[in-house]
Order: sequence, then structure tokens, then C-alpha cells
Amino acid sequence: MTLKKLILAPQIIFYLILIETLIFFSVPMAKNVKILGGMPVYLKGFSNEYVISVINTILYKNFLGMHLFVANCIRYSLLGFLFLSKRIPVLRVALGVKKSNGRIQGHMWLENCTSVMFEPAATSGEYMKLGEFYR
Repeated sequence: MTLKKLILAPQIIFYLILIETLIFFSVPMAKNVKILGGMPVYLKGFSNEYVISVINTILYKNFLGMHLFVANCIRYSLLGFLFLSKRIPVLRVALGVKKSNGRIQGHMWLENCTSVMFEPAATSGEYMKLGEFYR
């Protein structure tokens, strides 16, 4: 693990624990985004892409064949919002749904104005947006 990851990873894990607590207590998404938008983070010297790559590594990495954290779009979007909203003041967490094989599927992603960030560009076209959350 590089020195840069040793600085960033503990912050991500700490805030992931906070996010898990907010989810466990069913805090409304608008309130989650308000709370996380006000949290301090240390980002000096880290690009947005690097921050997202470390978030992905922590959320989706296998360790001895197991995932250490429950990874899904909610945790990913909230962590991304927490860290990147300091640099991108118009960043929003978007929530959408689509019908697939007769079932409704939900998804959350990050948007900068109307462009999808760190997701396939087709995401906003695939899902019908139900709402967006911001500070």
C-alpha cells in the first residue's frame, strides 16, 4: 500500500462506518447528504479519479475470497459525494429506477450538473431519475 493510500484509506473507512450507521438507523437520504456534505476531509494532493479508485478498492476488493464491506451504489455514491463535494460544489447524488426482466431496479450515481460522473454515460438514459440530493 502506498503512502498516499495510507493517508486516504483510513478516512474512507471511518466515513464508511458513519454511512453504515446512517443507513442502519434509516436516516433519510436528503439528511445523509446534508450531514456528509459538512464533514471535513483531507484531499491535498489527491485527484478526483484517485479518490474514486481508492473508494472502489476499499468497497470492492476481495480479501481471502470475501468482501470486507457491503459494497453497493448507495455507499459508493455517498462516499464519492462526501469527498468530491468539497471540490465540486454542484455535485449531486441522483436516484433512479428502471424496469429489467419485469422487475424494478434502483441505482444511485453522482452528477455534476447534468453529466454523470464515474459511471457509464448511458446511466442517466437507462434510469428514470426520481430525485437528486445535494447540500
